[in-house]
Amino acid sequence: MPIPAVLHSKRGYTLIEILIVMLIISIVGVASLLSISSNKNTRLKNFANELSNLFSLAEQQAMLQPAVLGLVFNKNSLQFYRYQDVSKENKKPVWLAVTDNSVLSKHPLPKNINIVVKIADKVIPTAAQPPQLMITASGGLTPFIIYIGDTNAPPRYELLGSEDGSVEMQSVPDEK
Repeated sequence: MPIPAVLHSKRGYTLIEILIVMLIISIVGVASLLSISSNKNTRLKNFANELSNLFSLAEQQAMLQPAVLGLVFNKNSLQFYRYQDVSKENKKPVWLAVTDNSVLSKHPLPKNINIVVKIADKVIPTAAQPPQLMITASGGLTPFIIYIGDTNAPPRYELLGSEDGSVEMQSVPDEK
């Protein structure tokens, strides 16, 4: 007895259906890659803005106290220090870490961000003691450049600090 034609229907996808699915997957993939790239750049820009604002707050704090403040970048954090003329134990000037739970206390650095600090065209090593980047009671700054970028990538942003206390953020142009 012959099998009816209805039961012999072909199973599977046509070439057009497969191409349409591949097109949809590639569009979604490109959109997600663009989103990830944009998120990395936004993360770096937000951190650079946050650091610029932190300098402004430190300048105001130095003028209000009055005190000389210093900033040290460690591998995973940044820490403000306050200059104290004489320590009770050894009668020498010392730098004390700001630990009073204020805005100037220790700040963790975001993961996968690389920071390079230059003062007078010289790269300052992390955890340099005494602090090389200082904020005076009159609101002045040690002139500096801080480069901010992803780890193992060229910097995307730079903070420029000048003696008058101004801090400016700008994009680092791509080298071709």
